[in-house]
Amino acid sequence: MDLLARDYELASSVETLSLEVFNNYHYSSLRETPPVVNIDAMKNMTNLLSLKIHGPALYGSNEDAVRKAVELMRSVKKLEVTMPWGAGPDMIIRLASCARSLGHFFDLEEVLWHAGYRFEGGSWNFTSQGMYQLEPLWNTLNHSLDTIHTLSLPFPLAYPDTQSYFFRNYRFSRLRRLTLGDWVPTAQADFHNFIVAHADRLEYLSLHEEIWSSPGMAFDESISQLLNSGSFPSLRAFRGRSESIKAMANAGVQSLHKLEAYVSTSGNKMEMESLYSSIRNTDALTKLKELNFEFVMCSNVSVICRHNSLWASICGASLERWHCGDLAIRQQQDGWGPVKLQEMFRGFYRLEEIRFGDGWIVGGPHYHPSESEVEEYLFRLTLSCPRLQDVHFFMEGQKKCWEIVRTSDGAMSYRQHPPNGRTYRQWSFDL
Repeated sequence: MDLLARDYELASSVETLSLEVFNNYHYSSLRETPPVVNIDAMKNMTNLLSLKIHGPALYGSNEDAVRKAVELMRSVKKLEVTMPWGAGPDMIIRLASCARSLGHFFDLEEVLWHAGYRFEGGSWNFTSQGMYQLEPLWNTLNHSLDTIHTLSLPFPLAYPDTQSYFFRNYRFSRLRRLTLGDWVPTAQADFHNFIVAHADRLEYLSLHEEIWSSPGMAFDESISQLLNSGSFPSLRAFRGRSESIKAMANAGVQSLHKLEAYVSTSGNKMEMESLYSSIRNTDALTKLKELNFEFVMCSNVSVICRHNSLWASICGASLERWHCGDLAIRQQQDGWGPVKLQEMFRGFYRLEEIRFGDGWIVGGPHYHPSESEVEEYLFRLTLSCPRLQDVHFFMEGQKKCWEIVRTSDGAMSYRQHPPNGRTYRQWSFDL
């Protein structure tokens, strides 16, 4: 930072700045953190567009210094703030005090706020002191209501009063991308009204961050009174639970071109049959091109095959890309293997790319399959998916990718390549 304070030409070329401190913030060493806010350097960064602050980075700076720095950085359009996980109440209050001056930013376009929380009472949540860290967030949002197009709040929240405060008091006229963490459903009516108020412009909506954690916000059937077939006209990607998918399908929402559904399928057959019935009856997903469907807790081969056959009947004629996520099947379970995988993907005639998570190749997490074993899986998949071009398997702790090469005489070969060795269309829900 001292160099940037001395060299205006260099500082004025900086577009992205990250302020981070790597001390262990659980211990007293953080109290000795030197201030990282350099007024002279920040005054020179006249073209700064993106600012990332890791909570402890502000620990050694006083509130006035932070406020002055913020007032100098009028060009910033993207702000990312990360508060520390597991920090004690005194530290949270101190950091929140320093972060309060972030509310002096104006006309931000992207805000990503990773609030810190602690593991208490069997789940990750805020302590009462931890709520202090949301005050700077509210102040920050208040000055950018008409400019924010991307808002990400991927932290758990169980306090109904806090949820209601946010859902009732904030409306963003240009919001296109919204991410909420695992917010326990406690203010459903306010939540529905907030979503509907932004439905015309939303392109990406994520209501659930951690697949193994407590349920996040989800639409229930009451939202169908607020939605119709023309709702969410710009929506291109949705990440959420089965309840939300069902509610939108029952309302006839026609804009679900891409879908990421985290669905718990462990034994609740009636719930899943109801979901598929709602989707099938409304034709809401008959033009679906991309699907991310997590089998989550499901460990039964026949149930998984049943799910896939239902998806095939709904969108098998249109689906081009599928991310299957991890599989919880016990590797020693009878009947699992290449032939069963072939059966799973019957009916997906236009599928070009499949991304498998962990557990899909029999043998366990540390199993090293031979080349012939992998090719047997690939061959079986091509029998069901004649247009298949790329297959990703996660094995040995890393992603491995194969390209399926077809010749004019109908012969096929399989060519492995690095995960980034080919150019793929980016998936909306990877952002």
